[in-house]
Amino acid sequence: MPSTKPILLISAPDVFEQSEVTPAALRKHWCVGRFPGALSIRVDEVGMDFDLSGFSTVLIDSGTHSRSTNRAIKRLIHVATELNVPVLILGSEQEVAGSSLDSLAILADGTAPEHLAPYLAGLIHRNQRVIELTREQELTQRLVGNVSKEIDLIDEELQSASIVQREFMPRSMPSVGKVSVSALWRPSSYVSGDFYQAVRLDDRRIGLLLADAAGHGVGSALMTIVMARAFMPLEGDAVIDPATVISRINHALVQIKCGRMQFATGVYVIVDCVDGSLQYAGAGHPPPFLLDEQRLEPLDMNDAGPAMGIFEEAEYEVLEASLDPGQNLLMYSDGFEQAFPLPTSSLNDLETPTNAYMNVFKSLSHLGSTEEMVERLEQAIESRRGSLRPIDDVTLVCARRAAGSRARSTAA
Repeated sequence: MPSTKPILLISAPDVFEQSEVTPAALRKHWCVGRFPGALSIRVDEVGMDFDLSGFSTVLIDSGTHSRSTNRAIKRLIHVATELNVPVLILGSEQEVAGSSLDSLAILADGTAPEHLAPYLAGLIHRNQRVIELTREQELTQRLVGNVSKEIDLIDEELQSASIVQREFMPRSMPSVGKVSVSALWRPSSYVSGDFYQAVRLDDRRIGLLLADAAGHGVGSALMTIVMARAFMPLEGDAVIDPATVISRINHALVQIKCGRMQFATGVYVIVDCVDGSLQYAGAGHPPPFLLDEQRLEPLDMNDAGPAMGIFEEAEYEVLEASLDPGQNLLMYSDGFEQAFPLPTSSLNDLETPTNAYMNVFKSLSHLGSTEEMVERLEQAIESRRGSLRPIDDVTLVCARRAAGSRARSTAA
């Protein structure tokens, strides 16, 4: 937008009457838009309180100047610097020695109005654009500052949410007899849609739960809080069967009212640490594996129920299996399907699910403890392609029945 502020023409006393640079002459030769007008005064008429802010540019015809004229010119340049008003001087660099102004220009004394007019027009246009860009930069800096503050606030809130969510996870893992348990929990960001529990139910049984809310992030993490509150493996001293435990979590999730469907998969296993028997119930979740040095075998989940949070009347069955001495029970979330991309995968295929995690699980079979297995698995995840940009939450609960375990009689 062209400037509407007039030009200030300042002449030394000895050239004021004879100067060819007059408002009328500039108007005659103005070639860019509408002439903004001009005011012509002598340099000795510019007092200390003269306001330059109302002008688009200052043209100084210095003439043969005295010391007082030179001081007045330098003062004008200094004031113009503070106001970001461009200055054009007809004369020499002597008048502006020691001055600093990005919008300062010098033309030869006696430059004709027909040459001055387009030069002034360009100088005014450039300065107007500089002012606009400066304002845009200041606005951008304020916006960036506000966004940075919001990001910092969100970061603090998410870190707090992560701390709160971790409080719903076990602080220590149970160990009964020769059965030990370890867990790996790796959110894809601050919080996770994966949730697990490991509790000692009585003097011979352990309950293991792993659930995975759809998606990941804050919404899924809030669902894990609902599941944590609904997880009730005991009523007094009585151990609740896996199907009932899953049904209660399903009921709690169904009660959530929101604009989009929320659901979660899960599996709950009761491990008898004396005889190795397993009772379990599933809800649309990947089947846990039994792992030893000979095989990696999934538990039968053909009769498992649907995902939790969809059907209020969903039914779940108690299924049975056995954990032999020297075997490991691996319960995992489906994030493992994307945790280990194939070596031949392109960058665009890193999110494609694969079965590579099964080979990684098999490589853990020779390790002697669940702690070693979790540590080795975490190292494998860290070394994989794309580990700095995790696609999904990854969680594993591992229970190991030590070799040499023998079933003991429950008789008194």
